[in-house]
Order: sequence, then C-alpha cells, then structure tokens
Amino acid sequence: MSLAVLELAGLGCARVSVAYEPHKAEYRNGLPPLLFVAVVAHRGDIEALASAGAEMLGSMRGDGNALAGHGYIEKEVQTEAAALGATHILLTAESSTVDRTPDRFVTTCDKKGNCTTSNTGGIAYSLESSGYVLSRVPRERWAQLPVALQPGEANFKPKPRQAPVERCRQDGRGRPVCKSARSAAKSCVTASGDKRACAPRQMER
Repeated sequence: MSLAVLELAGLGCARVSVAYEPHKAEYRNGLPPLLFVAVVAHRGDIEALASAGAEMLGSMRGDGNALAGHGYIEKEVQTEAAALGATHILLTAESSTVDRTPDRFVTTCDKKGNCTTSNTGGIAYSLESSGYVLSRVPRERWAQLPVALQPGEANFKPKPRQAPVERCRQDGRGRPVCKSARSAAKSCVTASGDKRACAPRQMER
C-alpha cells in the first residue's frame, strides 16, 4: 500500500454529508416516500418530467470527504432524496477543492549519529461537492414518463450505503472504524439528522 493511500486513510472513512433546502415551507419535512432510491434524471429530461406533473420539492447539496467522490455523493443523495419523498434528482452543479494533508517530516541518522530531517510534503487530495434538484412525479403518472425515467425494481429496494453519513467512530487507539455496508443499510439518516429504520419504512400506496 502506498504512502499516499495510508496518509489519506488517516483522514477517516468515506463520508458524505447532505443538506436539504425545501422549495416551499410545506416541504420542510418532505412528503411520504414513494421509493427507496430516487431516479437520476438529466437536463434533457426536464420537459418530460414537467409533462408528467413533476413538482419541485427542493434542492440538496452533498459534500464528500477525501475518500468520497461525486459517485459516492450521488448515491447518497438518491437515498436521502427518496426518504424526503422525491422520485427524481437532477444534477445542477459539481465542484472540487484541493487540500493537502499536513507536512510529513522524516529524520534519518547515519552510523555516526549525524541526523538530518527532511520535509516530504503533504499529500494533495480533492474534496468534491454536488448540487441536485429534487422533484416528485405522482405515482399515477409514472406511465407517462419515458422508460428510462420510470422507477424500476432497483428503486424499490434499500441500497447499501457506500459512504455512510457520520457513521464512523474511533477505537481505543484513535483509529477510524466504520460499520459494514450490511449493518449501515439497516438505518437511514435524513438530512435533518434523524435516524430511522429503513426496512420498516412504509411506501405510500
């Protein structure tokens, strides 16, 4: 394993934090969920969504740490958006900022006891963010959507979280410990920070 990987691993586990901004006051807590995982739409799909009666619920921003890129963020937003009642998410913005781990100093000594210290520098890494619009198409109008935008079997099943929301802790030696994807999938963390069981979640009929 390379030194760069080891240093980045020291930053902790892959994590994604999300922030939800409702479009209307009545959507502050979302609406009854129709799916476990929202469908990803694209800019060219806006007209099709509108024709099927899509309503904007709000926007969501996802921020990943050094070990969670845009792909991790999108999967997290799909789950969080669905928990708030959205059926579709649409990417509106992506950004990255570069940061570095602290400088690493290495001291070497020869057989005579003469020592020198050198600065190997920090490791550069990127912190990525993505913004999405959350929309909801009524269940009774899904048939009006193009096939690619219609919820499929995968959207009705809980998706194991690849980048848990603040699910990491440290052991007695200060090393990061994450829950497995299997155990993490047993609970949901909403944008407001509330935890609730995924499995018993009731879909609106």
